[in-house]
Amino acid sequence: MLYQYGMQRLFTFLAFCLFAAPSRAETVPASLVSLSVQIQPATVRNFGLITTLSISSTGQPNNPNGELEVADSTIPFSHDSFFVIDDPTFPEPVPFFFGLDVPFERDSNTNGLADFFDVNLETAGVRTTGAYESPLGGTENFTATWTRAAGTTGGKVIINLPDLGTFTHDYALLEFDGALTYSRTNQSLAATISLTNIVAADDQISGPLSITITNNTELGYNSGAWSGSGGASYVFLSIDSLLRAGLDYSGVIGFNDGYPATSDEDYHIWFLLIHSGDSNDNDVLDLVESVVPGEPDAPRLEIRKVQSGLEISVFGAVGSPYSLESANSLASPAWSGLQTITLQSSPHTVQIDEAGAMKFFRLRHL
Repeated sequence: MLYQYGMQRLFTFLAFCLFAAPSRAETVPASLVSLSVQIQPATVRNFGLITTLSISSTGQPNNPNGELEVADSTIPFSHDSFFVIDDPTFPEPVPFFFGLDVPFERDSNTNGLADFFDVNLETAGVRTTGAYESPLGGTENFTATWTRAAGTTGGKVIINLPDLGTFTHDYALLEFDGALTYSRTNQSLAATISLTNIVAADDQISGPLSITITNNTELGYNSGAWSGSGGASYVFLSIDSLLRAGLDYSGVIGFNDGYPATSDEDYHIWFLLIHSGDSNDNDVLDLVESVVPGEPDAPRLEIRKVQSGLEISVFGAVGSPYSLESANSLASPAWSGLQTITLQSSPHTVQIDEAGAMKFFRLRHL
C-alpha cells in the first residue's frame, strides 16, 4: 500500500482524512433482559379464609405491578419492593416493605449475565434470604426458594414469611431478543436495534443506538429513545459502559418506563447484551475490529500535515506488526524503514518529522 505526500498534495490528503467512508452494514444478535423480576400474586387458604400476597414496587395497595425491582445502595439486598397482603382479618390490603436477594452469584457461560437471568440455564431450587417490615410489628427475616427450568422464562418462587404463611408464586423473566445492525466509521458504530418479546411476538422494540468503541473490552453508548408496539415509547439512559465478557458486550441500561403494560413507570433497570464473533481468532471481536469479517486484513493509511511534520494513522488488524517505510521516488525506489509498528489500536497514530519534499510511504507486513 503506497501513499505520496508533497506540499502541493495537502488539500487532497486533508480531504481524504476528513471524509472516512463507513464500513458496510453488519448484523449481530442482541438481547434486552430486565433485572426486575415479575412475580404474580399467590394465595393460601386457612380455615376456609383466603389470604392473597402480591408484590408491587410502587407501594400502592391497589393494582400491584408485580415488580421485584433492583435495590439502591442503601438496601443490603439485591432487590426490594413491597408485599401487599389482602387478608380477611385486615380491613383493607396492607403494603409493607421488604428486601430480598436473588441468586446473583454465577455466570457459568461467561456472557456477562448472571445465570438466574439467563433463560437458557436452569435455576434449581436456589434459596435466598430477605427481611421485611411485618404489618404485625417488628422486622422479620424470610426465605425465598427459586426454581425454573432451562429454556423457559417462567418459574416458581416459594416465599416463607414466618408470621404470615408460605406462598407459592409464579415468576417470570422479561426478555427481548433480536438483532443489532450497524455500520462503522472510525471508532463509532451507527446502529439500529430490533427486538421481540420472547413470549409475545407482537410485542416489539426498535430504534437507533449510537455506540462508541473505547477499546476491545469496552463500548460506550448514548441515551436515546426507541419505539414499541402500540405506540409505546422507550426512553433510555446511558448508565454504564458495555463490557466484554467472552464473545459478548453487556451492561446496564435504564428506562423511564421499561414495561408500558402497567399503569406506572416501572421496570427501570435492564441489561443490554450484544453478541459478536471473532472470525479471525485474534481475540479482537468483529464488532470492534476495523477489518470487515470475511475480507482480507488490508491495512490503510491516512496522512495529514501537522506543525511538527506529518501525522500518519494506520488502520489494520490490532496486534499485527508492520514496517512503515518511505521513498523519494517510485522510479527504482529505495525504500528506507522509518519505524516498526505493532498496532495497539486501529487507528494507530505515529508522528513523522518530514520536510515539504515529495515522499512516498508504504506499509510492509512483517
